[in-house]
Amino acid sequence: MDANVLPVLLRLQQLTSLNLCVILLSQLPFEKFYNKTGLTEVISLHFAQYNKAETQRILSSYFFQVRGQLLK
Repeated sequence: MDANVLPVLLRLQQLTSLNLCVILLSQLPFEKFYNKTGLTEVISLHFAQYNKAETQRILSSYFFQVRGQLLK
């Protein structure tokens, strides 16, 4: 991963002034690719194993409502 991509993703809400969050999915421990460069601490959440359909339903549950707010 390019050295600038992860810091930008982790600060995306601050950089865009939008109410959003970034979800990074990985099977690797975050410490493997997280360097201590002054970035805010990342919160790790552990979820139950979801299948593809369940994941899509969760991620898209408020899509149209949020899209409508952004387009105003």
